[in-house]
Amino acid sequence: MLSLFATSQVLSDLLASDSPPVIERSHLPAHLRAKVVRRHLTLMEAAERDAIPKTLTVAQGNKSTAAELPGIGRTTLCRRMRQLQVEADGESL
Repeated sequence: MLSLFATSQVLSDLLASDSPPVIERSHLPAHLRAKVVRRHLTLMEAAERDAIPKTLTVAQGNKSTAAELPGIGRTTLCRRMRQLQVEADGESL
């Protein structure tokens, strides 16, 4: 994973260049353009990944309430969201 300094340097370089106002994948250095290889989720992980956005919708985006519905803690919900790459708005990363 890139350090914060390296990431900010890439952004600074892009902003200083003559690139268009929208930064496309092709504008990034090769090491950032490479797709991340994701492992296959187990059946249980896939079900959990699909259930989290639904739970967040029922809870109107409130993570504490969303965590209470399946009987887990808010910290556990947030950790699983990171692990399963689920954003707060329900879209997978």
